Amino acid sequence: MRIFLTAILSILLLFCEGQISSPKKLLLSYYGDSTIVEIPSSIVCPTTLIADSSGAGFQMAHSLITDGTYIYVGERISNTTPTEIARIIKYNASTLAEVGSYSVGANRDVESMVYNSGNNTIYTSQIYDNGVSRVVSIMRINPSNMTLIDTTVYNSLISGESFAIVTDGVYIYGVTHTSSSQFFKIRLSDMELVASTTWGRIRGHAAKLDSDNGVMYVTNISYGETDPIYFAKVNLSDLSYTEVEISDYVRKATDDFATIDTGSEVYCYVGSEYVYSTPGSGNYGYGGVQIKASDLSLTGISLKSTYALGAIDDYVYNITLDGNIQVFDRNDLNTVITCSLNGYFGNEIIFLGGYGFVTNFDGYDESRGKLLKINLVE
Repeated sequence: MRIFLTAILSILLLFCEGQISSPKKLLLSYYGDSTIVEIPSSIVCPTTLIADSSGAGFQMAHSLITDGTYIYVGERISNTTPTEIARIIKYNASTLAEVGSYSVGANRDVESMVYNSGNNTIYTSQIYDNGVSRVVSIMRINPSNMTLIDTTVYNSLISGESFAIVTDGVYIYGVTHTSSSQFFKIRLSDMELVASTTWGRIRGHAAKLDSDNGVMYVTNISYGETDPIYFAKVNLSDLSYTEVEISDYVRKATDDFATIDTGSEVYCYVGSEYVYSTPGSGNYGYGGVQIKASDLSLTGISLKSTYALGAIDDYVYNITLDGNIQVFDRNDLNTVITCSLNGYFGNEIIFLGGYGFVTNFDGYDESRGKLLKINLVE
């Protein structure tokens, strides 16, 4: 009997060890379609696409924010249909029903948006043609009733094509999208431009706020695939900065990168619209980079081409150009898993209430411009 029990226990132990060491199978489903994805057991993959929006949709979402209750999509219009009116669209985060919108006008694309809870105001960056140059303008929107408060034009700030802004509730900080980019600082109380300084890098395009450390992180976007790409850490008090070139890992930086604050360190994750694809080259396969904010040290990551990255807890989500979501743990940059978006092509991502919200972009097709809600919990 003892020999028999020992044998049974040995079999059970081997079975359990096999179960523990094997990867999980997680289900990614969309309206009856499903895909089984083998992934390491330590990573949580998006499991269910639970809803999408209906109605007119949008041509291209170029900004996506939340006030903690609602989701707001800022629209960009195709250059082939310049008379179309871009909108800021307000969605119910639970049902994704459209509950309001504000039309910003023809040729007035919504480039970047931020929300300030202190005065319940959305600030959106737009390009304004003053007859001489294309300059920075900031529109203030009341999100409660989706009405315009006012618009301020800054004729001394040449905007370029698409510029980014962030806010700490006291100031707006941003970077222009010009051949010699500028950092700028606008006081919210009176919308006065109080400071600007020349960065000098081409086409500043993305920004993230780190108010705890008193800095803004910024990247630029190249004109071509060989132009240098930089990451800058900008001091909020005087707009001084330090920078590092990230071109070895990123060929064309996206306008949405991710940050993770561990409490003792901040890490930034920048993706690329192009992946290094020449076999045998030293940077072959790289499409992303991790930047350690304290010393600007770099670690390359093998990622698919992307329009946007987002992070929640220790996980980074990469919304790929080919209709997938990649996920990796900041503690293991070598393990990147890929899950299908089931026919959608995401280009923006944010998180609220344990869900991910992703906008679909499909060649400015308004019927395909949908807001997707993704369950991030297993």
